[in-house]
Amino acid sequence: PAGGRGRATRHSERPGRYAGRVHLPAVPPLDRNGRLVLLGKAFRAFGFGLNSIVLGLYLVELGLDAAAVGAVLSAALVGTTLLTLVIAIFGDRLGRRRVLATGGALMLLSLFVPLVGANPLLLVVIALSGMVAVTANENTGLQSLDQAILPQTTDPGHRTAAFATYGLLASVAVALGGLAVGPLVALGTALGLQGADRFAPAFVV
Repeated sequence: PAGGRGRATRHSERPGRYAGRVHLPAVPPLDRNGRLVLLGKAFRAFGFGLNSIVLGLYLVELGLDAAAVGAVLSAALVGTTLLTLVIAIFGDRLGRRRVLATGGALMLLSLFVPLVGANPLLLVVIALSGMVAVTANENTGLQSLDQAILPQTTDPGHRTAAFATYGLLASVAVALGGLAVGPLVALGTALGLQGADRFAPAFVV
């Protein structure tokens, strides 16, 4: 009996040896839709982080005056507001996945920014798409659809972890997008592009 008590005592002490250890949480289990939401958010956040820096630099490099630069940036903000309004009214009616896919496709309009050159009117039209970034924070309303879908892609016990992963992934992608500006402009220079044209690789990405 004494030996048994000793073994029981030693056994009961074992958990104490692990009490101070830090256990890193695992990535929350998500179904295919959840993984697509995270992937789409990462791509959009990277694009917003990149374009929020490169757009202003590019417009100045084009030699546009302050009024023209202000008009393009203001158009981008107006476009974001209008897109958010459309999503708020028609998002569920049109289908969340369809709207998310359309929003991602609208980001491809930034490819045309270096093609239109210093034409302020065409730049304003592109900016009105709502997906030309002026700030690193995505305020298009697409994240609202993400956050409506995400809880349905995991079990109740992992929903907080899913949202935390979503936010962390977005922050990292935005930072990487901002850091990518320098190397992409350097790539344009290495390719022999000069002036405003050396910003082209940043819009292609």
